[in-house]
Amino acid sequence: MGYVSKKNIFIATMAGLTKDDAFKNNRIGLLTSFGLVVGEIADFSEIENKDISTLNKDEAVDFAVKYYTESSFENYKKVNEDNSRPDDALYDGVITLKNVEVRGNITINLQFLTVFYDQVLGITFISE
Repeated sequence: MGYVSKKNIFIATMAGLTKDDAFKNNRIGLLTSFGLVVGEIADFSEIENKDISTLNKDEAVDFAVKYYTESSFENYKKVNEDNSRPDDALYDGVITLKNVEVRGNITINLQFLTVFYDQVLGITFISE
């Protein structure tokens, strides 16, 4: 794997804290240029070993988001095998949230949202 930015590590670490009992009632707040993106970390562990034909509607959406996120990064790696540059770290990942509320001039509710790390200006915990 290539260079990973400090922002990537920091966001992933902060987001991972919501799995800890001390922070389990918190959601992640990502400040972006559009507004505040509030959601829960998308956890796909429940569908890891399920037969795709047995998934309910919500699980099927989870599966699709997980599959296409992973596939896009695999394709990115293939395309850029020999073209890695240190500044790629600026675009080195995403965080996928579920039950998302985007708060800006208007409020938008989304089932899922994938946010690129380079779009995040700040991160916080939201206790609601």
